[in-house]
Amino acid sequence: ATQPLSKKQVVMSQWNYVVTAHKPSNVTHSVTGRFTDASHMNLIVAKCTRIVIYQLTPEGLTPLFDLNIYGRIAVMELYRPQGASRDVLFICT
Repeated sequence: ATQPLSKKQVVMSQWNYVVTAHKPSNVTHSVTGRFTDASHMNLIVAKCTRIVIYQLTPEGLTPLFDLNIYGRIAVMELYRPQGASRDVLFICT
């Protein structure tokens, strides 16, 4: 016979813990701009819970950063403030 849940167990069951065995591979968002340096073009790719930043070189795309994000990326935009030479990355999860 199953026993009823205690008050503590009910409260704890409201929290979710998500773990994946593999890095996400599907691209959900992408933007291009001058994010890491004013003289280099970057491609920034969102893959659900990860952000990968590439630099455009004569040889092709070179990966620079691979970052985990705690949450699913819902919005990703680049914004250049007036008078700035580099872009600012805006992310909503």
